[in-house]
Amino acid sequence: MAALSGGAGYETIQAAVDDAPDGGTVTVCPGTHDENLTVSQALTLAGSESAPTVIDGGSSGQVLDATGIQQGSVTLQDLTLQGGSGSPPGEGDPYGGARGGAISFGGPRLLMERVTLQNNGAAVGSALFDDGAMGASEVVLTDCVVQGNVGQPDAEVNYGAIAMYGWFILSAINSTFSNNDVADIGFDSSVPPYDPQLFAVPAGDTEVECDDLNNTCSFH
Repeated sequence: MAALSGGAGYETIQAAVDDAPDGGTVTVCPGTHDENLTVSQALTLAGSESAPTVIDGGSSGQVLDATGIQQGSVTLQDLTLQGGSGSPPGEGDPYGGARGGAISFGGPRLLMERVTLQNNGAAVGSALFDDGAMGASEVVLTDCVVQGNVGQPDAEVNYGAIAMYGWFILSAINSTFSNNDVADIGFDSSVPPYDPQLFAVPAGDTEVECDDLNNTCSFH
């Protein structure tokens, strides 16, 4: 189902991830894989360029938890992440809802290339939550699709298909946002009070840049 670059195969993606060295590459076979993954090191997770490679969270948590990255980049390529339901809110959480339907990220850099985030759900980032509270974080989407992600009806705030918090840079290049039931992008400054700024990506725009210092998103 998955293999390390130049190494043996593994029955699960998580087993390959656990054995991968810092900065290593895990190649995922085409097909649908029912897993909830945890990544704690810099890593490339690559699907097939020629056939759909789907990781389905089965509505039992995030598809990918990468909140413990201390250095380096996490890169996702040629994957579809779906069926994620995020992580439950912690004690004192200001938003009162699940975070990161498909992905929760906390680290220096997340790169996504030809990735689809679809049919996930959470209050704070129904597709993706990026926590830049502990340091600057950069998220780049290139040729990606973010579609059909839903909020959480009982949450105090629904905060965008992609939710960015703290110090961050977000770029979406040649990427499509559609049919998300809350705003496509939401972000909050790093200082309370917690006041989400929500932006919908206009049809036809192919590049988005968000700047947390000025509370603005620009479209090109």
